[in-house]
Amino acid sequence: MSLKKIMSKKTINNRIILTCIGGPLKINEIKFLKNKSKFNNYVVGTDINKNITSKKFVDKFYITPKGNDNRYIKEMIRIVKKEKIDLIIPCSDEEALSLAKNKKKFNMINCMIAIDDYKKIRIFADKLKTYQFLKKAKIMTPKYYSANNFSDLKKKYNIFKNKNLDFVVKPSKSRGGRNVFVVYQKNIKTKIYNEDRETHISFENFVKKNNVSFKNLYPLIIMERLYKPTFDLDIFSNNGNLINCVLRRRIISNDPNAGHLIENKNKKFTNIAKKIVKYFQLSWLYDCDIMINKRNNPCILEINPRPSGSTSISLAGNIYLLDNILELNKSLKLSIFLIKRKKIMPNNINF
Repeated sequence: MSLKKIMSKKTINNRIILTCIGGPLKINEIKFLKNKSKFNNYVVGTDINKNITSKKFVDKFYITPKGNDNRYIKEMIRIVKKEKIDLIIPCSDEEALSLAKNKKKFNMINCMIAIDDYKKIRIFADKLKTYQFLKKAKIMTPKYYSANNFSDLKKKYNIFKNKNLDFVVKPSKSRGGRNVFVVYQKNIKTKIYNEDRETHISFENFVKKNNVSFKNLYPLIIMERLYKPTFDLDIFSNNGNLINCVLRRRIISNDPNAGHLIENKNKKFTNIAKKIVKYFQLSWLYDCDIMINKRNNPCILEINPRPSGSTSISLAGNIYLLDNILELNKSLKLSIFLIKRKKIMPNNINF
């Protein structure tokens, strides 16, 4: 064999499945794993859609059923066996739940899931449960109520009306900020944000909506309106110990894919991350959405049961959280990354 051929061969350290790669910024994560990671990686991408640009950048691409489909786990096991996968990084809520619930099946075929135990993940997939647990841990949440039907919803939103307070209505179980209503006591023109997921509406127009509008969304959360800026807090931990966290302030508050400012002085938020990690005894990579209440206190909006859809922003800021995942999978020493200065990161990253 020639020297040229020998040098062109690469030892593959990891054989990875990255799920839900159709997201707007997933190409950047794939490019990082292929081009900038300290490991050599063979990357398989999966998604429910076949017409996605990111499939051109992975080593292999597979279409899968939705994560909550009964066929999903069977198909993922088939792919793992065929591609000799040793790690799956779930990137949607439904997939995280299904994979966490079936971790033992994958362990039996020597494949690790980069996700914590199912009993923890299902808490994060339900915002009401998340808020209940956070209150027990004395971690700040918005003031909120729950509603299980339309009559209950009207009673709860009238509490805010009587106090002349703006409020938010959202499903307890949803992903990607879908079906969120921000309701203002003053008259405003109805506006739609975040790819039709978030509606800003006057109280007068909101009350005109009937039960059909909310039929499949219960239980609902009715909570105080929080204020800009909106933060994404990436948290990587191991056995309840915080290893790295990255605070990202969104340039456009209701658009997580429009660029971020990576903060370098975030002691208050780091303490929040430490409390969350310790209380839930977390391992792997998670993302929290945080906003500010009227008393200028940061409040947890949600803890996503999987890595953020905009994880690549942290990667571009030289905080290599995906390498942390690969280190943990290989039981290697976990790298600690320092944020020396604030950095504005656009979403058009080139690894």
